Amino acid sequence: MRVLESFFTQLSKDERNEKVPVDPAWLAKCATNVAAALKQLAESAHTAPIDLHDSSPAATETGPAACFRILYVADLHGDTAAYAKLPALCCEHDAWTIVCGGDMLPKGGDMFAAQREFLCDDLPECLDRCASMGIAFFGLFGNDDLRGVHEIWLELVRSNRGVYDLAQQWHTLPGGFMIRGCSWVPDYPFGLKDWCLRDTPDATPAFTRGRSIVTSSDGVAEIDDPAAFFASQPTLEQHLDSLVEPSVSMERAVLVSHAPPAHLGLGMLWSGEDVGSKSVHAWITRHQPLLTLSGHIHESPDVGLASDGKSRHTAKLGRTTCHQPGQVLPEEMRYSIIEFEADDQIRIEWKHKTLGS
Repeated sequence: MRVLESFFTQLSKDERNEKVPVDPAWLAKCATNVAAALKQLAESAHTAPIDLHDSSPAATETGPAACFRILYVADLHGDTAAYAKLPALCCEHDAWTIVCGGDMLPKGGDMFAAQREFLCDDLPECLDRCASMGIAFFGLFGNDDLRGVHEIWLELVRSNRGVYDLAQQWHTLPGGFMIRGCSWVPDYPFGLKDWCLRDTPDATPAFTRGRSIVTSSDGVAEIDDPAAFFASQPTLEQHLDSLVEPSVSMERAVLVSHAPPAHLGLGMLWSGEDVGSKSVHAWITRHQPLLTLSGHIHESPDVGLASDGKSRHTAKLGRTTCHQPGQVLPEEMRYSIIEFEADDQIRIEWKHKTLGS
């Protein structure tokens, strides 16, 4: 049933209310994919052990059953083995929505060539697999994803039902929850500035050894005067404020910010420096969304483990739950299963998956 429900949630409101016709080509694809998903379900049931148990979210003694689950992951950096695992992990955890919190694409070497190839060949294979199983995919660019290939990603979004870009608008999830993303991070001491902004109005551009650049579909452009360049851009604080809309209630809002908030232990470097965003922290304090999901600082949870024996991946800021799972690819993938419960409570299971050779 969840597979079928996932397909029907891909229809627009007008299509569901029969105000506009459904694309026949999509219906044919849907029928093929549903048949494939049901075949896989039948095969798994045939080979499953006798002590099968119901995989639907169970009611707890302290609260109602979960409305739904998502699989959250960040900083995959084009790791094809990790992407290949995602659909199966969704089945394993009964989570029919994937949310990728930034840095989706490979880096290093000729990044333009590597990221184009990944977007044209590798990612579509994962998206097709997700579509065949009724899994929705929400993606977000991060600081290592080139703006010069962003249009290729947006074309994938436009041409594939069930694939969504988090940065463009608020999206409605089951249960009336709303989700939107922010790719921007505070300016940092690395040369690529595609998704960098001053964190706050009083912040100065970070010192960068060598040249600072931005990319577009035309190639690479050098930033001659970083101070003037950043002065011409809004701050991260201003960009975040632009995401707030009167029609979106923060009570059930989820912000996927690639940059984690400062002062919560979610943006810690091995040096002990907190490079989380002050403006993200301030935005959460002011608006109090239900949940924020972040990434960017891969080692942060392990810094907490090393310093005080406890991994820091989740914190509370007022009513808001803030989560940053970290990442340790290629040997192991960190991801999280997040349950949205009927009483607006959040349950987070922080997971580790060893990737075979």
